[in-house]
Amino acid sequence: MKKRIISILLLLSVSLSTFVGCDVIFEEITKHFPIDDFGNSVAVPKDFYYVIPDANSFDKLELSDCAVTSTVITEIWRETSGLGYAVKLNTVGYAPNFVIVVGVSCDGVVTGATCITSNETNGVENSYGENFIGKNLDGAKNVDLVANSTMTTKAYRSAVVDAINAVLIIEGKAQINNVGNKIGNLCPGNALSLVNSDSKINITDFRGKKVIINFWGTWCGPCMAEMPDFDRVADEYADDVVVIAIHSVSGKENAPQYIEDNFADSKIYFAYDTSLSATLDMYYAILGGTSSYPRTIVLDENGVITFIHEGKMSYEQIVDTIS
Repeated sequence: MKKRIISILLLLSVSLSTFVGCDVIFEEITKHFPIDDFGNSVAVPKDFYYVIPDANSFDKLELSDCAVTSTVITEIWRETSGLGYAVKLNTVGYAPNFVIVVGVSCDGVVTGATCITSNETNGVENSYGENFIGKNLDGAKNVDLVANSTMTTKAYRSAVVDAINAVLIIEGKAQINNVGNKIGNLCPGNALSLVNSDSKINITDFRGKKVIINFWGTWCGPCMAEMPDFDRVADEYADDVVVIAIHSVSGKENAPQYIEDNFADSKIYFAYDTSLSATLDMYYAILGGTSSYPRTIVLDENGVITFIHEGKMSYEQIVDTIS
């Protein structure tokens, strides 16, 4: 009888210690799988802990509540003990779906950066993030590019800058670039159908590069006169600059043959605008156009408008806008 009582006590002791151990394990698990408003477990990607090494747990933020204007940011998670934020971005380097996670302290200093998805061809993105650790906004902007990998590293650098800006905005330490059609505004995106193709593009596809938007038409003499200069810029500055020539809805039926005859091998993205009314094109109007063609707008690597010009431009003028 005495041996049986001892056995029962030992069993209870083991069981109790097991349950206590389970509580500890469960507590650690819930750090990595927080509960949402509906009681569902939310998995936090391991990469978020990698970019904030001392993180305990994260809460996912609603982008719509963050007043963040970057179009490449897909997720923002706040570290619950106040260490900072993990920002996930989907940008474009040599190829789309270039996904990066950046850790940023509440003061806007990078704590870590890593690439989690990439179709790049040179592999530099696998270690390039280490160059940003400890950098603030100005420091990140000046991180050196890697020779022969400028498109990849520019896209990466631009994403890190976007992540820092987002955190500074959330923390109330930076002003927001409002979306609009004036210099200093974040340029609104719009899906555009390509001429002689079934594909579509959007200016937001080209974060990390400067973008030249040229509104033109085959019925416009100055437009056709300046197009060879835009073609030359698109070719000579292909690593750093994208040229998008958007043809008016008016006379659009003439665009395919004209492009085939004169710019069949061009690196310009030739696209169509869409009709807003009988006399006005939609994207042209969104970006502030009224009646003047050609019209040229230049965006920086983050999609912010830096230059607007109405009328014909020369090669030298175009180059000045991207220098």
